[in-house]
Amino acid sequence: MYHSLFLLELIIQQVSGQSFATLQPEVHPLMRWESCSSAGCSKQNGSLVLDAEWRWIHEKNSYTTCFEDGHWLEKGYPNKTLCPDDATCTENCVLEGTEYQSMGIWPKNDAVTLKYYNYLDYSMSKGARLFMLRPDGKQYNLFKLLNKEISFEVDVSKLPCGISADVKFVAMDSNGGFNKFQGNTAGAAYGTGYCDASCPRDLRFINGQANVKNWTETPDSPESTVAQYGFGLRGSCCAQLDVFNGNSISSSFGLHPCNFMTPNQHQCIGDGCNPDVSCDAEGCAFNTYRMGNTDFYGPGGKGVDTTKPFTVVTQFPSTSDTDSGVAFLKEMKRFYIQNGTRFPNGRSKIDEVPGNSITGPLCTKQKEVFSDVNDFDKFEGMSMIGEYLAQGMVMAIGIWDDRKTGMAWLDGKLGEGKGALRGTCPDPAANIHDLLNSLEGRRASVSFGKIRVGEIGTTV
Repeated sequence: MYHSLFLLELIIQQVSGQSFATLQPEVHPLMRWESCSSAGCSKQNGSLVLDAEWRWIHEKNSYTTCFEDGHWLEKGYPNKTLCPDDATCTENCVLEGTEYQSMGIWPKNDAVTLKYYNYLDYSMSKGARLFMLRPDGKQYNLFKLLNKEISFEVDVSKLPCGISADVKFVAMDSNGGFNKFQGNTAGAAYGTGYCDASCPRDLRFINGQANVKNWTETPDSPESTVAQYGFGLRGSCCAQLDVFNGNSISSSFGLHPCNFMTPNQHQCIGDGCNPDVSCDAEGCAFNTYRMGNTDFYGPGGKGVDTTKPFTVVTQFPSTSDTDSGVAFLKEMKRFYIQNGTRFPNGRSKIDEVPGNSITGPLCTKQKEVFSDVNDFDKFEGMSMIGEYLAQGMVMAIGIWDDRKTGMAWLDGKLGEGKGALRGTCPDPAANIHDLLNSLEGRRASVSFGKIRVGEIGTTV
């Protein structure tokens, strides 16, 4: 990715490892949220930082890009080897700062709008992922949600099939691996250290090192001849909590535990990155459409009408009704507010799996009825996630596409039998490229705002 600031002096941090440059000064957009209790809500200062995966990576002391069109560049100018292996690439290449509005990130009045398509000077960017920072701008904010609730307003009216917005929490290092891994001087200030329960291998830097070895380009679409994406030998795993995944068609919330021995951010290698080895990528999720309640959420929905903004409220009551001591997650409970009316989450219409919230019994029964592999119980999902809600997790806000399934797991059909239908979107495998490049796809955006965290019953 290139920028228009080539005439500026390039100032480089002269250290090995995942370091950074200041060709484009990094200025974090302000993003306040509110902390609530029975005494009321108070404003908390914070800011947003773009994930390192959306940043330009270029050679130290030059404008030569290190990664372009889905692959690492082995040769720079003049004929210098840049990325033949992880260590050499890490030594040669740096992360660049971001001009946030050019990436389609528009903060305003304690809210932020994210565009899906963004045209840069010499390239195009799709999607974005942001993390919430503490006021110092050097640490991710750790939100402790056990026996608490979170609420926010969201507008998904401009999100079509195949594109999702999300608010999730992951067990990342609060400093993004700054100085934890040799040479990582970028840290949270430059959005490093991402992980989730799918153990993603498409991250370009993991544990402070470039992910060059065995990098395999993957095409933009089945019809594409230009590789835009890829994955390396290594992946980055950790526990994950999805508060909201959704577009104008369908939505989902869920829990993704990891093995108690390795719940924090950790690197996996090759076959060891298969999610069932250490984390539950599928997790236990509640999608009202998948649960047979097909008219609760969507355009003109009887519960949530996605043509208009609405407020999402998610509660995490503990087994002891406290947030400390011996306390585990009892339930993940959801309700919505729209036009001043409160709507409990739509109830399941599958007789064998009753309820409208995530509980241990519901997850066990859902896996059985839908014939899904039950890694959730294997990793003791409710208690494991409960520990991390008490310990604190990093908030990630994003807009993205899923080239692997075309977002079928959210809004289409995935698999066969009961639970296969998750929404009304057509077969994504046949049209994902056209869909994402359609006028509707190019205009896709989401807005989040009025984020509040506090005691149960105090944020709305």
